[in-house]
Parts: sequence; C-alpha cells; structure tokens
Amino acid sequence: MPIPALRPVHAAVIALIALAVGGAAPPPEAPSPPPAVAAGPPSAARGIVPQPGVPRLPASQEGAPPEPAPREPAPPEPAPSGFAALAARLLPTVVNITATKEAAARPARPSGSGVPFDRRFQDFMHGGQTETPPPPRGTQSLGSGFIVDPSGLIVTNNHVIGGAGSVSVTLQDGTTLKAKIVGRDRSGDLALLRVDAGRTLPAVQWGRSASARVGNWVIAIGNPFGLGGTVTAGIVSARGRDIHDGHDDDFIQTDAPINRGNSGGPLFDLAGRVIGVNTAIYSPSGGSVGIGFAIPADIARSDIAQLEAYGHPRRGWLGLQAEPVTADIARALGLPRAGGALVAAVAPAGPAAMAGLRPGDIILRFAGSPLKTATLPRRVADAPPGSTVALRVWRDGQAMTLNARLAVRPAAARVASPARTDPGGGNLHPARR
Repeated sequence: MPIPALRPVHAAVIALIALAVGGAAPPPEAPSPPPAVAAGPPSAARGIVPQPGVPRLPASQEGAPPEPAPREPAPPEPAPSGFAALAARLLPTVVNITATKEAAARPARPSGSGVPFDRRFQDFMHGGQTETPPPPRGTQSLGSGFIVDPSGLIVTNNHVIGGAGSVSVTLQDGTTLKAKIVGRDRSGDLALLRVDAGRTLPAVQWGRSASARVGNWVIAIGNPFGLGGTVTAGIVSARGRDIHDGHDDDFIQTDAPINRGNSGGPLFDLAGRVIGVNTAIYSPSGGSVGIGFAIPADIARSDIAQLEAYGHPRRGWLGLQAEPVTADIARALGLPRAGGALVAAVAPAGPAAMAGLRPGDIILRFAGSPLKTATLPRRVADAPPGSTVALRVWRDGQAMTLNARLAVRPAAARVASPARTDPGGGNLHPARR
C-alpha cells in the first residue's frame, strides 16, 4: 500500500511516537516559508501581482494569458479647410465630352390609317399623299474626361462614346474640338481620345489607387447634367467593390456626389492625383444618393497604355470561369482552409485546358502568389500574353503544380455576371447623361 506524502503535522506526530519508545528522532525539517507577495486577490498567491493603473481580470479569467495593452488611438487626420486652391489647379485638366449618334430615320406613315379623323387630317395636310419622313435626328450623350498627356490624349469611359458617329471635347476655357478615338476597351469600360488643340494642354498626374484608404478625402470633377466644371467632395467609402460590371470588378466606392454626366471624369486625392475614373452610381432614381463607383487608377493606367500602343487591350487569357471557395467547399474537397479559386468551367482547347486544369480544381497560387477568387481575373489580365505561369492546384486531396501558357484574351471572352440590379429596389446606372 503506497504511503501518502507526509504533511508537516504528520511528521510531528511521528517524532513524538519515536520519543515515547526511547528513540531519538531527528527534528523535522522546517518547511520553507512561501515567497512574500503583496496582499491581494487569489492571483497574488500565484505570483501575479496587480500593477497600478492596470485593470484586474475577473477571477474566472485569471488563468488566461494576459491581453496586450490597448494601443493609443491614432490622431485624427485634419479635415481640409477647403478645396478652392486644388480645384482651381485641376479644373483645366477636366473636359466635357459630347458623343453624337445618328438616329435611324422613322418610317414613312401612309395616309389613311383606318381612323376617319386621322385620314381626313392627312388628306387635308398632304393631299392624300404618303407623309414625307422627317430627317433623322442625332442623339447626344454627355460625359466627362481628363487630359493625361499635354499633346491632347484624353481618358473617358467607353460607354460615353459607345456607338457615336462623332465625338467632340470642350475644354474648360470653352474651346470645342473634334476628337479622334484612339482605342476602346469595352469590357474594361475605358476609352482613349485625341484632340489637336494647337498648343500644350494641362494634364493630370496618375496616383496609386492602392494607397487610397477608406476614409481618405477625395474630390470629383465632371460634367453632371451638362453642367461642366462641377466639383464635389467626399471620402473613399469602400474598396474592392464588385458591381458585376466586367471581368475585373474592383471598384472604389465614394460618397462624393456623382451624377449622370460624370462618367469618365477623374476622382482625385488631396494631392491632386487621379486615383479613379468615375463610372457608375447606385440609385433608385438615377440621381446621386452618395454611392458612386470609380475604376481604380492602377487598373485604368495600364489599360490606357495598351490602348495608346495597340488601339485595344492586350490581356492575358487563361480560359476558365472560377467561383469562390467557401468553408463548406473546402471541407468537402479536403482543403485545410477556405481560399483560392474553384474552377467551375474550362474553355475547350484554351490555356487552362491545355495545362490540364479540370472543373473542381482549386487554384491556390498564381505565379507563386496566394490567390483569391476576386483577384484571379485581374492577375490573369495583367500577365503578358504568351507568358508561362505556374499554378498551384489542389486536386483529390493533394497539391500539385501545373504550368499554363497564357493566350491573348479574345474580344468575346467575358466573365458571366448577374444583371446589375439589386433586390432592395436600387439600380446601377452609368454616370452618363
């Protein structure tokens, strides 16, 4: 039978018994006193001494690791006292754009449509002859743009000039010039124009949209409802918005008032650099409700460079459609954690198919970098056509590497997107009049 460990009181009893039977027992070793601690709660007995000014955890949480001390709040950024100097400097770089599209001639209407009054009226007006069709009238759409090169290169949205027979540009000083379309990107909704002003024009500077933080001040300049030179201000409301408007939805959301006619106009930071191209608004009525969207400058700038060089975008193409990897999908496929892009469909004979990708594969890395579904289209588009990229793929419970040689993205290729409506009753409208 095992002997339990002796407490100090047990040792004293044994010593007395030994003395009674005539034997001398060594005196028991005195227990060492406990370490001195400050008087306090039970935690003090475990060596946890409360510090002045630090709140003590409840007794139920005293065994948990200590939480880090709260950080001091960052000092608030000062609000600008005004935008007058900035607006005066930037207004000459923004232009109004008028796109004219000829409407089809209305068909001639024969006299005598079967309504007696109508027949008598036409007989009286036209002597019973067929009504002469009215001449075709052109329809105009108004938008905005901004000068990106002093030689006369101007950026706007493709939907501003779509289907136009002629395009004209009005500078801030009222000069109106005919514009030539240098290039158009239908899927990216960007267009590049050129005008010959006979002089050097003031031009904007591109900024880095990746540096724009939610809450930063921004100003928008444009031509809402034909009211050129309108300046509005707000903040960056959100980043990375997907409004189902193309292959690379990554819009900046702003509450700077944007209305019809602002399409193609610039979104500036407080340094006067373009961080976005105003493109669409969310509104039940078509007017501004403080929810506008701009194409990030980091995307627009690379696209515009391709339009200047080739007249059209030259994007990499992988030839697949992808979906997000949810936690349920990750568990079902044995993936340790949700992430990557789930291959939903593969284009026959496309680069993905040639590389061996299959529906159900999960792409974890693209060219060595971790991947999210939302970033896959832009990552592929930014890669040069003809380049070979390594794809880290999860299949049948294990990871493998496949190499894909990207092709030029066909003009008809487009990521399937739902309609641009919202069940809450709002709609997305191009910011074009």
